[in-house]
Amino acid sequence: MDISEHARSTNLLSDEQKAHIHYVRDVLTIQYEYFLNRYDEVMDYISGEEPGLLLVAIGPTHVGKSKLLKYSADVLAEKARQGGLPAYGSAYARIPSPNAGKFDHIETCWRLLEGIEEPLIEDTVEYNDDPRAGAVDKKQVKGAKRKPTHSAILRRLVKGINAGEHGAVFLDEAGEIPLLLKNRAPMQAAMSIKEVADLVKKPAVLAGGPEIAPLLWMNAQLKARLRPVWVAPFNPQIKEDAIQYASVLRDISKELGNDYIREDVLTIGNCHYMMRQLWGILGLGTKITLRAITESLRHSEVLEWGYLKRMIDEAHVGMRTLVKIEMAMFYAAQDEDRRSEYWAQAAYVNMTPENFYKGKEPGIVDAPDVDFEKLANKGGKGKSNDRPKAGRRKGMARPAVPERPLSKNLPGEGAAR
Repeated sequence: MDISEHARSTNLLSDEQKAHIHYVRDVLTIQYEYFLNRYDEVMDYISGEEPGLLLVAIGPTHVGKSKLLKYSADVLAEKARQGGLPAYGSAYARIPSPNAGKFDHIETCWRLLEGIEEPLIEDTVEYNDDPRAGAVDKKQVKGAKRKPTHSAILRRLVKGINAGEHGAVFLDEAGEIPLLLKNRAPMQAAMSIKEVADLVKKPAVLAGGPEIAPLLWMNAQLKARLRPVWVAPFNPQIKEDAIQYASVLRDISKELGNDYIREDVLTIGNCHYMMRQLWGILGLGTKITLRAITESLRHSEVLEWGYLKRMIDEAHVGMRTLVKIEMAMFYAAQDEDRRSEYWAQAAYVNMTPENFYKGKEPGIVDAPDVDFEKLANKGGKGKSNDRPKAGRRKGMARPAVPERPLSKNLPGEGAAR
């Protein structure tokens, strides 16, 4: 079969189907109480506009850190648009990977500039004639090809953010910073970000996995500026958590309807099974569900539970070892008295400063079982994450960090409860 025959025989999603799934992915998957709690916590800090404040959203993979930053940045941008401001006043960007073993500060500023500015003038203004007609050729202008200096880039960024009424700098994938432990340069990266927050006189919000936790105890000056926002997975042993987890998945099923997924796929029991198999990580559950729906539609079929269950079980087996390490690091990072446990788990992925300084090559094959009961907080099964009470003034207080101890058995690995 040649390429043309493959093209004719291949089924792809229609524009309507793609738009429907994108709507579910971008809107429905963040409409639950715990996400809104964390959003309120971030906005409480941002509303104070404390110069140089660094917020760090820390959590295991797929718990919603990136969505939290993007959603917060979109809200501030929309507020700026409604006010008719020339610039959004806030910017979202992904932190670039280390360049030659160093934090690429200039590239970070460029990405923030792209995120803060409105679309190009050509996209918003209609010209009768070519606006470039009669302009001097760049080749005739002395220094036209010269790249802007770091100082010029930083001034543009500061001016753009200060043009907004409310704003912040949102930097995702800050987990790249600990990679600089190899040459002892993470402090340079952290201080560069703090410099931006100082100059714009507004907060900077970072997001990363548990590997970013060493920023919390790197030095006193940094710790005084830094506030962690713990983004935890749901706990299968807490009733309210199980209800929230299942409600999001069932809303997806209802929104898409029988043309996408059978009614008996996301039952309460199946949702709870997914929750335990995927360690209470809602983002992972919604991602696998939407991927399974897309694959079924491509073959002109409606998603059935057997197909979705197989994908869930494959994800559980494939990610089990590293998720166990991430979860152990995440809970140990929240307690200064258990920092040695954090570094013990980090050693399995060769992330500790000692391993980097000795020049060891990363290469984890497997990790021993983690004693999650030991790592879990003692004293009860934790509390549900109720939203802040109505009437609480923004910027004056923030919700307390929720207690979320791990279950005794890893989801899907112990006896059914």
